[in-house]
Amino acid sequence: MEQLFIGYDKDFYDAIPYVKVEPGPNEDPYPQRWAIEPSFVEIASKLLFQKNNAKVYEEYGMPDDDEIRGFILGHPEFLFYAPELKKLFDLIKDARIFAELLRNPFFSIHLVELHRFEGTFIFFKFFLEVRGVEALVEELASVYSCIIDAGMSYCAMSADAKRRAADLLRNIDARDALKQIARGFIYSNAALGLNRHEKDRVMGKHTIERIASTREGENAEQWIKDNTRAEDDEIYVAVYFFDFQYYWVYNERRLPVAILKIIDGKLTNIITDRDVSLTENGLLTAILNWLLDVGYSMGKDTLKEEGE
Repeated sequence: MEQLFIGYDKDFYDAIPYVKVEPGPNEDPYPQRWAIEPSFVEIASKLLFQKNNAKVYEEYGMPDDDEIRGFILGHPEFLFYAPELKKLFDLIKDARIFAELLRNPFFSIHLVELHRFEGTFIFFKFFLEVRGVEALVEELASVYSCIIDAGMSYCAMSADAKRRAADLLRNIDARDALKQIARGFIYSNAALGLNRHEKDRVMGKHTIERIASTREGENAEQWIKDNTRAEDDEIYVAVYFFDFQYYWVYNERRLPVAILKIIDGKLTNIITDRDVSLTENGLLTAILNWLLDVGYSMGKDTLKEEGE
């Protein structure tokens, strides 16, 4: 049964943290039922009557500031997040800045996430020490900020990764640093499978080798951008799929002249250097001989597309 809140306006009711109650095996799923999300039950019970809000404000140790008190009591839906607001004010400490943050329309997005991921406050304290209060507030007031995601990632990091995160925050733009921290520090690793180079071959003047690491995949993508006439949808080089494989084709000087795309054992695309012709210097012959040697086949439209 839904709790009844007395004395509030529609804005308050919109913000009540309900969660859908899943029906039992023998219960009718309609109408849908909703209940207060369990982590809010205690504070929700104290907010049943609007007349008690001033007492709730004091009970949770909210800021002793008339402007902040007036704003929150005038927008009592914020009281669902009183513990988070108290922790955040203890970090920011400046009543004027905090009051401005409360009025920002995007702040509530981050406030909801702060309730879900309480450990993020550990990252906030660290971020504050490195970048200062204004930078923290700027992130909490932006719909584009990933500071919560960065906080979750940071709290799960090893000690070495945390030191790297600290270096980023100290030395590059804060928003760029947060994006990298949120994403996690990605390093090159091998493609799926064992014996990844079992189909590497030297075919006459040409060498054909598997692109089998994320590092090589990125190098290949850059080569395609810089040296070919490939369309945008041809630039992505995936190394994580068994049914997709990519191979470098090098000339006798160990310079790349083409990339081969294999899907399910068929050559579906040949991306050549813009200054290289398939019919010159035995390139096509090397590719055809390689296909025969490793047991792959030519896609029926592959050479047709190359000739267009």
